[in-house]
Amino acid sequence: FISRVFKKTSGNGTIALYLGKRDFVDSVDSVEIVEGVVKVDPSGLDDRKVYVYLACAFRYGSDDLDVIGLSFRRDIWLRRVQVYPPTGGSEAKSPMTESLLKKVGEQGHTFSFQMPPDLPCSVSLQPGPNDSGKACGVDFEIKAYIANAPDNPDEVITKKDTCRLMIRKIQFAPANNKAGAKAELSKQFMMSDKPVHLEASLEKEVLENIPCNNYMLICKMFSDVVAELPVTLMSPKPAGEFCIL
Repeated sequence: FISRVFKKTSGNGTIALYLGKRDFVDSVDSVEIVEGVVKVDPSGLDDRKVYVYLACAFRYGSDDLDVIGLSFRRDIWLRRVQVYPPTGGSEAKSPMTESLLKKVGEQGHTFSFQMPPDLPCSVSLQPGPNDSGKACGVDFEIKAYIANAPDNPDEVITKKDTCRLMIRKIQFAPANNKAGAKAELSKQFMMSDKPVHLEASLEKEVLENIPCNNYMLICKMFSDVVAELPVTLMSPKPAGEFCIL
């Protein structure tokens, strides 16, 4: 049973991309399979084929900085599959794709991708007050498109022949967390005969969907604690995405 279906249709209405979910969990040693359905109207293909790709990309600059053909987006990992015409071999259908096919009808064609566990999770850097465009970070994109060849640099693919959806690869947070990270720093000052010791620690190893405003930065001089400074961890993004301040 799918409570919600994510859909994106191409500009010409020939293809439509369907997903049952957009968050896929990384459990350290394995990642959930990315699967979905593409609805294809053969009458609008003009003897072309339909492909789907999943790309993991690193964006390290905003779109308005792109000059003289330079792109501030680099693909880390990419996989591509042809969905129409079918290439032969029946792909095993999961309960999710079966449910999507019932919604789409006879024109639906399934696809699936297995992401490697060593790919980074989705990360979004908090933009500054004067920044515009897409935020820097790591993102994942599923794109369906119509073309004569899967990857021909000389072939022009127009936006009306494509449809895309962004997905997220999120980190699994276990119920029983280990002790959190801890860092220490000692600094010797000229007018002091003993160093100042600074220590920061987190209560849990993984923080997910919990208030993060009760962690302390402890400052020690000699053997006594002289100050406990409150530290706030800010993460306004959804679970799986982090903000660097």
